[in-house]
Amino acid sequence: SGEFSNPLQNGHNITKMAIQLTAENTFWHAIHPYLEYIFAAVYFFFRAIFAPVQLSQISYHLLTKEGRKNIKIYIGIPWIIMIWGIILGSIPWTIETWEMLSDGLEVKYHKDYDYGPGYEL
Repeated sequence: SGEFSNPLQNGHNITKMAIQLTAENTFWHAIHPYLEYIFAAVYFFFRAIFAPVQLSQISYHLLTKEGRKNIKIYIGIPWIIMIWGIILGSIPWTIETWEMLSDGLEVKYHKDYDYGPGYEL
């Protein structure tokens, strides 16, 4: 699922920093709200809806007798833990993308957003 959302997340990260560096009404300011919304929609769909269904199926097959014909249980268990760890670890970002979707085209990361002292220009 990350293969679909990652290019959009990279674009979102570029535009949210670019709007701090460029003058108002530039290309970056124009595309940022749309890119943020599209990224949030794709990320939320894959992490909150698609991935749990897909990973439930994968987990089931890795734990059944049929699935263990090709993949041994001592390999399947760590795989299951790791794939679910990715989804559970992304819960904070999934919640944040839901907030972005709820805001519509009103951007969360606007020009004056405070990223903290590590991001001061």
